[in-house]
Amino acid sequence: MTALAATAAVVETAATSDAGVATAVFNVARQVGSTVGVALFGTFTATAHHFTSGLHLSAGIAATAFALGALLALRVSSADPALAA
Repeated sequence: MTALAATAAVVETAATSDAGVATAVFNVARQVGSTVGVALFGTFTATAHHFTSGLHLSAGIAATAFALGALLALRVSSADPALAA
C-alpha cells in the first residue's frame, strides 16, 4: 500500500537525469526485501510448534519493522525540510 508513495518520493528526490536509476535501485531493493521477508515468514511459520504461533511471531516482527520504518521516515523528513515539502 505504500509502494506508490515511496516510489514517488524516490523519483522526486532524485535529479531528473537520475530518476530512472533511482527508480530501478528502489525497485530492486523492494524486491529483495520482499523475498527475504517471505523467506523469514515461511521459516518462522514452519519451525514454530503451532502454525498460529508462527503466524503471530511473523506478524509481530512485521508490525515492529513497519513501525520502525515509519519512525525513521518521520525522523528523516523532519530533519530535512526539503523532504517534507
